[in-house]
Amino acid sequence: MPRNSTITDDEYDEITSLYYPDDKLSQARKPKHKGKRLCFIAGILDDGPDGSKLLATRVFRGGSRQTKDYHGMFNHAYFVNWMKELMDELDVLGKSGAVIVMDNASYHKGVPHDTPKGT
Repeated sequence: MPRNSTITDDEYDEITSLYYPDDKLSQARKPKHKGKRLCFIAGILDDGPDGSKLLATRVFRGGSRQTKDYHGMFNHAYFVNWMKELMDELDVLGKSGAVIVMDNASYHKGVPHDTPKGT
């Protein structure tokens, strides 16, 4: 039996006003990196056309000290906490052994602080 895969990713969107250039009532966009950001992270369970689901979805507004690279809005502790939520949702769905696919963002690397040390 093939294993289910769960694809994870994080992204952001600048909260700016969009406009249509031919519309005289519209206003120009704000310069890049000048607005607040909505950041989001989620997993997508690939379980066929009828069983795929969005999992552990989190959306938050970026803080006042945003970095130009949105990856600065996330950190390892936040990611570990989110990953536990994702694993719990997979467990509730009975999807043990699912393959989790992610990119190599720096906060994906490492182990949770409560991981036992080897002797």
